[in-house]
Amino acid sequence: MRLLETLLGWDIIGWAIALLVTVGLGVLALNEFGAAKFCFALSAIILGAKTFWWGITTNRPIKMRSLVVAAAFGLIGVAAVESFRWVDRKRTLAISPPPPPTRTGPPESGHSPARITEPPPRLPAAPRRPAEGPLVFPGFHENVATVSLSIGTIRASIPIAGLRDKTYKGAAFDIYGQIITPYLEANHLYVDVSVYRGPNLPAVQVKKGVVTVDVPGWDRNSDESAFEVVNERGIPVFQMIYLTPSDISIRGILVFKGGFTMAANETGNMFNPKDPFAFAPKPLFKYPSRLHRGEPVE
Repeated sequence: MRLLETLLGWDIIGWAIALLVTVGLGVLALNEFGAAKFCFALSAIILGAKTFWWGITTNRPIKMRSLVVAAAFGLIGVAAVESFRWVDRKRTLAISPPPPPTRTGPPESGHSPARITEPPPRLPAAPRRPAEGPLVFPGFHENVATVSLSIGTIRASIPIAGLRDKTYKGAAFDIYGQIITPYLEANHLYVDVSVYRGPNLPAVQVKKGVVTVDVPGWDRNSDESAFEVVNERGIPVFQMIYLTPSDISIRGILVFKGGFTMAANETGNMFNPKDPFAFAPKPLFKYPSRLHRGEPVE
């Protein structure tokens, strides 16, 4: 206890603070900014410790004690903060380029003194050197003249120019009065299609990339280029796949509005098959989708 009282006495505290501040100013002149901050911070810590020790050992009344302690800690905090900010300003000045020189010319008769600012000297441009390093692929851009829509292995192609200027009036597919044909919106190719679970009973509807599934218990999964719906047994009943941005493929157990059924898979098409699920396409994604969002079948 007596040793602590001696160490926190003003004789030692005064010399320690004076030494730390002097050292801090000295290393700051040498652009040792971290060391300067350390000296100033240590000075603040020592003064704070001295203030704390005085507060718990003095016999002064509580009002005076509280006022002195609060004022001392406030001054110590402000001094520490401003010393750090001062060091930071010194650091900024040390690493920033000096401003361009200015000079003031002698006044001419009838004119006020002219202040001339000299721009910094302009360095000669470095000679251009040929690019160095490994060669990279330049990339390729496809010149698309037609867009394609397939249902199973039945394919229809349409000139893209006719879709852009709205001069194409035909349809890719007309299945018993149900039109299925691609169209362009901005630079995106879409196709609207509805399939059913029976006559006039919608199951899956696709309109401008927005999909609606109307059968409870059916699951669906997708990524940026394909969408799939499976029934309660996990059998794919509808798939829309962008093979390329200009080529769309539709597969599945496709029941159309009037009840006509087409089983369309990767290898062919069957019309009104006795067992359509035997011709279902291979699944694209893993299920359930809540555990395998966008995860393809390996």
